[in-house]
Amino acid sequence: MSVQLLVQHPDTYLPERQYIFEVLLGEFLGIEFETRTIEQPVVRITRLESIDKKKLRLTDTLFQTPPDQWLAALSLPEQPITNWEVDDDLSSASLISNTLPVIYGREPFYARSENVIDIGIDVFGSSFFQLTRYEEMVKSDLDSYERFPASASLALQEGFLERPLVNEYLELLWAALQALWPGLKRKPREPRIFLSHDVDFPFCSIGLPLTAVLRQSTGDLLKRRQPRLASRRMRSYFQTRRGNLENDICNTFDFIMDVAEEHSLKSEFYFIPTHSGGEIDGYYSLDDAEIRQLIRRINRRGHDFGYHGSYNTFLDPKTTKDEVDVLLNVLEEEGVVQDAFGGRQHFLRWRNPATWQNWADAGMAFDSTLGFSEHIGFRSGTCYEYPVFNLFTREPLSLRERPLIVMDITLFPGYGHMNLAWDEAVARSVALYETCKILRGDFTFLWHNNHLVTPQERECFKSILTAITDS
Repeated sequence: MSVQLLVQHPDTYLPERQYIFEVLLGEFLGIEFETRTIEQPVVRITRLESIDKKKLRLTDTLFQTPPDQWLAALSLPEQPITNWEVDDDLSSASLISNTLPVIYGREPFYARSENVIDIGIDVFGSSFFQLTRYEEMVKSDLDSYERFPASASLALQEGFLERPLVNEYLELLWAALQALWPGLKRKPREPRIFLSHDVDFPFCSIGLPLTAVLRQSTGDLLKRRQPRLASRRMRSYFQTRRGNLENDICNTFDFIMDVAEEHSLKSEFYFIPTHSGGEIDGYYSLDDAEIRQLIRRINRRGHDFGYHGSYNTFLDPKTTKDEVDVLLNVLEEEGVVQDAFGGRQHFLRWRNPATWQNWADAGMAFDSTLGFSEHIGFRSGTCYEYPVFNLFTREPLSLRERPLIVMDITLFPGYGHMNLAWDEAVARSVALYETCKILRGDFTFLWHNNHLVTPQERECFKSILTAITDS
């Protein structure tokens, strides 16, 4: 493909600019381009070596930040942010709503003359802010699990967490480019569904001490208000002690694979290799006979495997690498062949940029940790998988991020998160899938095997998959 666009930009933050140009124009749109620096505080896009005098000019805000304010509070967007009622002139843009939140930018947000379009949104800076999780390097907010909470995010505070703003900014950019140069072509995309399962407790009885089962049963009674589940859990404990492994209530793997296959999906099962956090990492070992048997069963049915980093690995590069090696060795011993491996951190514990760097150094192909535990939506502002960037070293990494959109326990009543009714949990999940579908993006959906132990959980899981695969 020949070079089509010339992107001219100020001579500041060159690695950061090159990264976000490559992601939006190259990776997402599939357009070849060249870059050159200019002395004006604006990003200007023209056709390369063109004499038509047409140009697209975009406001440049984030990358005008003084160096001593970079990754500091003064560089964060001013709140409350502005919302732009998008002009009819850009009606071809695939927006979720014509009321578009503006992370960085200034009015007027749109102006056009015969040969020039001016966009007042800092499309590249705002997208960089979201994709790199810039604010998580600046704000010190942490929850009890040392995670950056949704409540501290600009997206939740400003009401756009359930909108993939990076994708909408991309659509705005594409609409402007096409308005100037109708012959431009973008890379075709099709919506995808990624179904994954964090294997925290492969079994609810096997390998667990009675005290742990009693604690969980107490939670069933007092927190989840499900006495029948508490009774089933205790019966399961004693039945499995007599060798009846099929009666373990968390042994839902065949059910998962049956439902996935019914909808022509492939499940990915993420296993914890060691126990850096003790009991919080579960009670199983990859050397357990039951786990080896489970791995063989999953492999025979053609589903995939991934890494679930144990509780304390998110800041520990050595243990991350050691755990990845343990998992890959076990999978090799069991005859598992996969093109690439990725996964997710246990409890969604993630720190910017250390965890991404750990995963890249361990040879992982993708991470899928970036969702919030307490709220569904678009933590990194996109429903596209994308290459990641280390804000400390100022370099792109070999790792890709596959953003997590919906997690089961975020939805459920009785788990202290969104606490939705079952029908609302289905509706909100399907709505996010439809958003991803409009933008030809990826819907990444996490459901734990140990949260398919009640009729409501199973029905919710099946209803969501039926709705999104039939739409």
